Amino acid sequence: MERRTIPASDALALIEREESHFWDHKSAQSKGTVIQKIAAGLANSDGGEFIVGIEDKGKQAVGLDRWQGYGSIEDATIVLEALARDIEPPVPYSI
Repeated sequence: MERRTIPASDALALIEREESHFWDHKSAQSKGTVIQKIAAGLANSDGGEFIVGIEDKGKQAVGLDRWQGYGSIEDATIVLEALARDIEPPVPYSI
């Protein structure tokens, strides 16, 4: 897995994008079961995308500070593990 950096303007666009039936975001603190539920829900409907690492609106963080992410690639394995286990049929995903 490769670590990528995106421009602040792209990060802000993702942070400010409104949640919908096709787009969602979750905190980096989300449990694996929450990630599985979102992935399965999107897979069982018309599809969509979600990102893990953006704090919800209304928390203390605002703007780019809502982008929390993970401290290391190893810390992000909770997302991969959640997507790779206990979901049948498997859902396609990209990192």
